[in-house]
Parts: sequence; structure tokens; C-alpha cells
Amino acid sequence: MVGRLDPTVSTFAVKLCEDVYIYIYIYNCVNCGGNHMASSKECPVWVHEKKVQQIKAEQGCSFPEARRLATAATQPVRSTAAVVKSSATNANARKMVNRADQTDLTWPLAASNPVAIT
Repeated sequence: MVGRLDPTVSTFAVKLCEDVYIYIYIYNCVNCGGNHMASSKECPVWVHEKKVQQIKAEQGCSFPEARRLATAATQPVRSTAAVVKSSATNANARKMVNRADQTDLTWPLAASNPVAIT
């Protein structure tokens, strides 16, 4: 077996007979971790970046605006009910406070025991 020649490509040599080897290349995309080269047109990251550049060229907008538009186009559409449900769940989670650890006592620096707050 031959060691790694490139961090994005694993290269292995399989010996068939005395002087005959078959080299096997296993690609690992640095952008998405898929089994293809980083320059592959099948890479989802490459496809997204191409879409960003296309929007930027067609609409004449800035790069951050084009990225926002391209990302918004690929986000799943959520129903109003799903948004309200998640908002209500998050609001309830924020309102829950554990009051078991709270006391009506304070411990002044000069005192040897805690003093009730009045």
C-alpha cells in the first residue's frame, strides 16, 4: 500500500503480480467531505457558490446580498403554523426560571451570618 500523496486523495497500490500494480484513488472533498474532488461540479458547495456568482452577475448586487439570496432560495419553506409553534416553544422555554435556588437572604461582608432582606 502506498501512503497518502495528497491530503485530499488517498492512493493505494494493489499488487497483481511481481511488477504489476493497480493504483486506486479515493477522493475526499475538502469543501463538503464527499467522495469527489474539490473541483467536481457535483460538489454541493461548488454548486451553491456557482449560484451565488450567477445571482451577483445577473442582478448586479453585492456578494453578501447574492449569498443571502442564494441561501434563501435553498432554504426549505416553513409553514406559518410551524414558525408560530417554534416561537411559542422558545418563548415558554425562556420564561421558565428555577426559583428553588433563590433566597431572601444576603450575607454582608461584616456579618458572620446571613441577614434577611427587608
